[in-house]
Amino acid sequence: MIFKIKTTKNTGDCLKTLRKNLRFPANMLSRIAMAMSLKSEPLNKDEIYKYYETYDSEGYEFSRYILFGEYEIVYKLLMEEFCSSKLSDEEFFQIHTKFHIENGMKMLLNEYKLANTQEKFIKSLIREVPINKY
Repeated sequence: MIFKIKTTKNTGDCLKTLRKNLRFPANMLSRIAMAMSLKSEPLNKDEIYKYYETYDSEGYEFSRYILFGEYEIVYKLLMEEFCSSKLSDEEFFQIHTKFHIENGMKMLLNEYKLANTQEKFIKSLIREVPINKY
């Protein structure tokens, strides 16, 4: 079982920028990034592997527990739903988790650049959350 992954250098730089400007911890930003990626257009396993093959491992390092805590199974099920396929432990953590952090971090940085302040950024994220009115 693999216990740590590293982002790409580019994503590590995005994390530095966002941490500095938003003062959020890296694991929180990565969870938000994964959520944003999981909301995007689904890809199959082969498409995700093509992206994964282009990634370096020169960025920020995360342990499994820091990223998921006790909710790892929830993230795994969401990622399986995203790619419409069962994932082995290695596929889930090493490939799909890294893909969703990488993919989502680009989205997150773009959101921040559009918002330009912490308050506007948080409001833009809140607007993304579907609210059911009963």
